[in-house]
Amino acid sequence: MALLNSYFDQQSVLLTGAFGATAVLLFAASDSPLVKRKNMYLGHLSSAFIGVSSYSLFYSISPQIAVALAVGVSIGVMVFFDIVHPPGGATAYIAVYGGQKIHALGYGYLFFPVLIGVIILDIIKTIQPNKKHYECKSENY
Repeated sequence: MALLNSYFDQQSVLLTGAFGATAVLLFAASDSPLVKRKNMYLGHLSSAFIGVSSYSLFYSISPQIAVALAVGVSIGVMVFFDIVHPPGGATAYIAVYGGQKIHALGYGYLFFPVLIGVIILDIIKTIQPNKKHYECKSENY
């Protein structure tokens, strides 16, 4: 991902914090329903859309309200549609507080870096040999 980032010269736009959390889930808790492809893709994309929309509509009124709505509505949408992917909350947060480079992307944020980043992580997980990982068992909770 860092190589792709340097190729596009986006100065760390691609390396959003949400991808770090997604990587932990993918590679250390891959049995979790939270990292099903549907959850990973739709959780990030819906949260990115909600985050950009919240920034566009509410940031000028109050950044705090914009970020609270972005994350809260993202959680609600993910729960309602059964696409919960916790890093999606960070994706929404970053859309609001990510800075000028993120804001300049507008709804393009959904495609680059969000969709491209998720695709890269999915490809890496698909081609990576299946190594021992922690299993998520309900009795551990």
